[in-house]
Amino acid sequence: MAISKSKDKDKGFSFNPNKDKEDKEDAFQPDGKNEEPLFNWSSPNGFSSSKNFIWYLVLIIITLGLSALIYFSTKDKITTAVIIVSGILIGIYASKKPRVINYQLIPNGFTVNGRYYNFGSYRSFSVIHHGDSSSVVLTPLKRFMPYMYIYFSDDMAEKIEAVLTGVLPKETSRQDSIDNLLRKIGF
Repeated sequence: MAISKSKDKDKGFSFNPNKDKEDKEDAFQPDGKNEEPLFNWSSPNGFSSSKNFIWYLVLIIITLGLSALIYFSTKDKITTAVIIVSGILIGIYASKKPRVINYQLIPNGFTVNGRYYNFGSYRSFSVIHHGDSSSVVLTPLKRFMPYMYIYFSDDMAEKIEAVLTGVLPKETSRQDSIDNLLRKIGF
């Protein structure tokens, strides 16, 4: 619900209960579901490499070594416990397999598991190649809206890039050091 100042000086403030709904409809526009899809595909929502026993053994050694170092240098039991719990959570997260997402490209937008996103909500896109698969990163127009990642296999790269180039400008891909580190350790 939103209260906004009215243009009429006599009325003062006016109440518009639909203002918030109008703001939320920028990224999600159900009218795009009526459009004919250009093509569909399914892909895992990320890149996962299989982790073997050695990977988990190295995780255990690093976790125990770091927690022992912290405990013996500071005698802080809470920080030591946090490091051990963090190592356990990283191991659990690493064992999860990515779920499969259904994508659909439509002339004015795209759907991710049935939810429609309009291309007008995005400023540009970039393509990141990850070996035998790739992803498109859509940069939003709004400052606090998250980036949108669309994953696909390399054989679909040309078709997806051709559609996106027709509606959004392409930027060079910027991979930060955290993404590179996570990819090297298998996430």
